[in-house]
Order: sequence, then C-alpha cells, then structure tokens
Amino acid sequence: MEIVKRAVIDKYHRALGETGSEALVKLSAWIRPQTTVLDVGCATGSLGTFLSSIKGCVVDGVDRDLQAVLVARTAYRYLQVTNLESTDLRLLFPRGAYDYVVVADVLEHLRDPQMVLRAAAELLRPGGELLVSVPNFGFAPVVAELLTGRFGYRPTGILDDTHVRLFTGPSIRGTLQEAGFRMAECARVHKEPHESEFGTRCLEALPPAVLGFVTSLPEANTYQFLLRAVRAEDLLAVDAVVAEPEPLRLLTPVHLYWRSGSEYRAEWSSTIYGELARAEQTLRLEVPPLDGGLQGLRVDLGDRPGVVYLLSIRLLGPREEEIWTWSGEVGHLQQAYHERMTIEEPAPPGAGAVLVLAGPDASLELPLGHEYLDRCSGGCAVELELSWPPSPDYMLLVDKMGQRISQLAETESRLAGLVRQVAQLDRLLERRFELLKQTQTRYEEAVRERDRALHRLDEQARVLADLEQGGNARALETLRRRLRAPWRLFGKLRNRNGSP
Repeated sequence: MEIVKRAVIDKYHRALGETGSEALVKLSAWIRPQTTVLDVGCATGSLGTFLSSIKGCVVDGVDRDLQAVLVARTAYRYLQVTNLESTDLRLLFPRGAYDYVVVADVLEHLRDPQMVLRAAAELLRPGGELLVSVPNFGFAPVVAELLTGRFGYRPTGILDDTHVRLFTGPSIRGTLQEAGFRMAECARVHKEPHESEFGTRCLEALPPAVLGFVTSLPEANTYQFLLRAVRAEDLLAVDAVVAEPEPLRLLTPVHLYWRSGSEYRAEWSSTIYGELARAEQTLRLEVPPLDGGLQGLRVDLGDRPGVVYLLSIRLLGPREEEIWTWSGEVGHLQQAYHERMTIEEPAPPGAGAVLVLAGPDASLELPLGHEYLDRCSGGCAVELELSWPPSPDYMLLVDKMGQRISQLAETESRLAGLVRQVAQLDRLLERRFELLKQTQTRYEEAVRERDRALHRLDEQARVLADLEQGGNARALETLRRRLRAPWRLFGKLRNRNGSP
C-alpha cells in the first residue's frame, strides 16, 4: 500500500456501499454469480473485489495506472497495465471468453470510445452483456452553469478535468449503437443539486421561467446513466427491456397562485409544465397549508399566445377528497374573472371550453365560493385536464415555412427550365459550329481547285508565248480565240481572291 499514489486512491477508489459508489452497486446487481467478467478501467479494484469475494466471479482487469493495479491485483485472476487509447484489447484478452465486459466511468476519458467498444463486442461470449456507466452532461446544474457563462472543470465528477468526451442519454445510446450494440436496459443515478459538486448557486441565479424549464427537462435530475447492452445479433436471446429514445418535448409553464388577502404574489405560487401538441394531459398543482386561510386561486396558462382545450378542473383536499369540480358549463367560466384570454364554446359543444390566450400571463381565477376555499386551509391541490395544441405562433411559423418551401420549389422549377433552355442552346450552337466547319472545309477545297486551274492557265500562256515566237501566227490566233473566254473568267477569279 505504501507504493500507491495517494492521488489515485483519493480520486477513483470507491468501495461498494460508500458515497459515490452508486453506479458500481447498480452495475454489480446486473452481474450473475459464478460468471466471467472483464473490468475495463478497474482502477483500485473495488468492483473486482466485490464480484470475486461475494459473487464468486472470475474477474480479469485492465487499467493504465500501475499504482492502482498493484492495489487491485489480489482480487483479479489476470491484470494488464496499458493505455486504452493505443492498445487493442483483443490482443491482450481471449475473444469470446467473457459473460460481461464492464466499462464503468471510462468512455468519457477516451478520445475514441469506439476502439474499446468494438473490442468488447468480440471479447464477449454469445449472449454476453456490455455494462456501461457515464456521467450525464444534461444534469440540470451543468446546464445552469452553461447558461450563466460558467464551465469549470473539477478534480472529479461530471466535469472531471480528465474527461475528453461528454454524453447525454441520446448520445451514449448512439455511441453504443455505432459500435454494434443495442441497449437492453437503462438505469440512472439521481442526485439533488445540493448533493452534487455543483451546488445550487447557478440554478438559483436563473430567472424563474428559465429555472422552471431547466429543472423540467427529462434527465435534469440524472447524474449518471447506467446501461446494459448486448450485441445486435444477441438482442432476442436476452431478457431485454429496450428503452426508446426520449423525444424532445415542447413545454410551457402553468402557474397556480393563491392569496390569503386581496393580492396574488409571485412567492405564493407553484408551477408545473404542460406539453404542447399533446392531448388530454392532467396537471396537478399543490397549495401548502395556509395560516391566514385561502381567499382565492388563480391559474396562469402558458407563456405565449395559444389555444387550450380545458376539459376539467378539480379541487382536492389534503386527504385527496374532492372539494369542487367544474360543471363543464362554459358560461360558468366566462363569468369568472379572467385576463388576456377569451373563453369560447368548443365544437361540438359539451367537450369542455376553448381558452384563446392572447399572450403571456393569461389568467383565470377559479370560480370558488368561500364554502370551498375554507376547506383548503390545510392544503389542497388543483388538477387541470387539458389538451394543448401547438400555439398560433408555431402554426404561423409552420405556415410561413410552407410558403417558403413552395417558393423554393417554384424557384427550383424555374431554374430547371432555364437549365433545359441552356442545354437546348448548347445543342443549337454545336450544330451551327458543325455547319461552319463544313462550310470552311468546302471553301478551302474550292480555293485549292481554283489555284490548280490558275496554274494550268499559266502553263498554257507560256506555251502560247513560245509558239508566237516560232512564227505560227495563224495557229496562235485560233488557239488564242479558244482560250480568251476561259482566261477572262479565271482572270476575274484571280482578281477576286487576291491571287498574284
């Protein structure tokens, strides 16, 4: 133990059952007794010690830190010290030999996680399982730090200063799928912000509306993801609980205000988030016990213009007893005090009320008499059943996008027509150019024929000159008359074409 670096033990040593070991506890619960396990990134051997001593497993391990491996060696059958970034695990361990390959809090330290994951796929036996844990970068305090302009690395935790990869739920599932695995089960380690290394300071610095949105995100309270995965070809052979990727939800806040006097106050309120474009959702908002008695309840619906189909309203007492229920009469709500909204009959009638919200802070004071409010002094809850179609601004955006898409399609059609016209002009120009080449060829042939004819005439003229000098005047005159017409013709050709 003396040779072990203190920093290694302090940073990554976690005995199962201690604070910070929740991920290892949950991963170990997935491992059956008497099985063969490869612990990738074993550190000081907490997992291997538990599996070999309590579950009777045969455990091999690998880590890059020699000092940590020296601590872990007694719990493992076979240990290797190597850099996972540069070593192929298939060269160190037998293929098809392991029931489980555990990669706990390792992938975030690797520039290329696929190298380890692809090796793990070949080291597993048929039906073997890959067990992975990674920190969640979508943890609400991390998001709050980003929104407030902070991104501070720490010695350990989600922003450990040795992390080079960041994961959310969808991104770790995609990483496993890229390596040929399919997720069979997903568990989570949850932490309250004040229990984490981040604390609550950045969350408290957010405006209330932003804070409500951040804390309502699906994985806002998830500190770590724990995944049980199998190779794609083994998915049907295991007891798989396949979790579907979580869709992105469009959320809008719903506030319930209460008053014990004449005024509503922001600190006397509760908030929940409704989901846009989702039918028939029930939202429950709590009212704590009040010393001064309850004088009124007001519901603020959403932070944007929109349309809400209100189906029912219920007021429940501290023991969940029903105190009041809206009768479904639209006129009953129309007579109640409301701001920045109109209340209309639905089509067809009898299916609740249509609330047309003119903007943020649209509110409706519940039409409750004192006989109902007096029964809420010990606390109560308001349940709203409603359907929230996309808001008008969303629909307007969709309409504008549709118009823009139509315009783009029309422009594309015009461009295609222009391209066709250009192609036709190219073909026409090619034909014209070919005609010009043919005309030039014929012209060059005519010039060559003319030159040959002129050459023959010159030879005849020299013969005539020789005959004239010999005294054959009568024969020369006859020949001259015969050649006079062609000579004039070729003379004109000579002058026209500039021949000498």
